[in-house]
Amino acid sequence: MNRKDAQIKAYELYAQGYSLRQIQTILNKVGIKAHFSTIKYWIDKEVHLCKEKSIEIPQELKQKIKDLLLLKNKEKGKSRFLSFRQIYKLLEVDLQMIGITSYQSWNRIVKDFIQQEWGSYEKLQQKRLDKRETSKHIVSKGKLSRNQGEWEIDATGYSYNGKHYHIFIARERFSGCFLDAFYKEVKEDTNTQYYNRAFNTLDIALYLMNLFEKYGLPEKIITDNEAILKTELITKGLEKLGIKHRNTIPGRPNQKLIERSFRDLKDKLRYYTQTHSEFAHALKTAIEMYNREEHRFEHLNEPVIPEILHQNIEYRQSNIDDIRLAFRERVVRTVRNNSITIDNLAYEFFMPVERYGEYGRKAKAPVVVCYRDLQDATKLEIWDEKEQERLGYAQLISKDVPSLETIDIKEAKNKEKRISKRKAKLTEEMEKMRQEEIKENREILDITSIFTEGEEIKQEESKQEEIDILKLFGGI
Repeated sequence: MNRKDAQIKAYELYAQGYSLRQIQTILNKVGIKAHFSTIKYWIDKEVHLCKEKSIEIPQELKQKIKDLLLLKNKEKGKSRFLSFRQIYKLLEVDLQMIGITSYQSWNRIVKDFIQQEWGSYEKLQQKRLDKRETSKHIVSKGKLSRNQGEWEIDATGYSYNGKHYHIFIARERFSGCFLDAFYKEVKEDTNTQYYNRAFNTLDIALYLMNLFEKYGLPEKIITDNEAILKTELITKGLEKLGIKHRNTIPGRPNQKLIERSFRDLKDKLRYYTQTHSEFAHALKTAIEMYNREEHRFEHLNEPVIPEILHQNIEYRQSNIDDIRLAFRERVVRTVRNNSITIDNLAYEFFMPVERYGEYGRKAKAPVVVCYRDLQDATKLEIWDEKEQERLGYAQLISKDVPSLETIDIKEAKNKEKRISKRKAKLTEEMEKMRQEEIKENREILDITSIFTEGEEIKQEESKQEEIDILKLFGGI
């Protein structure tokens, strides 16, 4: 007889009027060894469940529960709802008055309530989601895989001491170990802004290069659908290194195990920001302490320490030169006057083969494909337009050596945009002034024409008077 059958047998004997001691004796005679406290726990649990089933929820309270289950607000373009625990906190007094005194009881009752009102939790989701979100809502088909050598990469926001930060971090799925992180301070509130406004593709590429150099190459990288994680630089780089890249399905945040770990990490970060003067030190300490503490994960039977478990995972190794070759910036440019311009930087390049038959008006500037190292912008590797033949290298001839910091690159691009906008505005103002000047000149010409016509009429009248006088005195 298994445990479930023993519980049913014990409750049947209790319903017949046997005491707990008598039930223990009867079970021992039929070969079921159960402690007195275990039998008492079985009976109390069944009695409690029977009482829960007999609880009648007033109609007014039913309407409150229904309204709270359907209540939603928009965050980052997605619908957000209250959890069962949040609803329990809001209705705790009303629930205690009808005999629901614990969250466990409430959890069972609200699930029965949803079953009676809508038929299932999935139907409730379809009712409270928008049409656009309903099409993306997919019922979960089981637990998520936690294979060794799989990394999750995501970002989260954190506000501290009046400042807002975006933290970008990777986590190994099997061990639950957080890897290195980097962050940026932003002006906007981290709760309402997307993190791709704080980071760019170059930030992500350099971050991945550092991780691969330090730990090795993972089997798979799992990310969400942010634009900076789906660019050609990232996808092609991972493909060249033999790393699988998978994007989570939109509208299913439960696919990312890292989301739950962010909550625990932030709990530690709140403490260490009080003990450390700098945010960078607090973040580093919070990650170290999270990795060195015991955690209980669903796929493991016993508590584990992520840092120790992660040390036993073996990664494929690759030298830094191969990693740098995989993550190279690719641009298509035209060679003009033996030079190539990228981001206001001039590179000198001579075509290795003379282009016969292209002189004078027939001459066309050659189009080439340029590859630039993210950590060394002083040299370009040049290929033909179809990338079938390597043509050579182009050397930087600009006086100032370019900065490799992504912040400096972004500031330079923003400065170019501001200058171009200012030029366009000045051109528009000059054109407007020119049109006004032409209009004024036309008005002046019209006025002068009126005066000249008046003077001509007066002159003609005076001449006519002189002729009339001569006729009078001359007798003509």
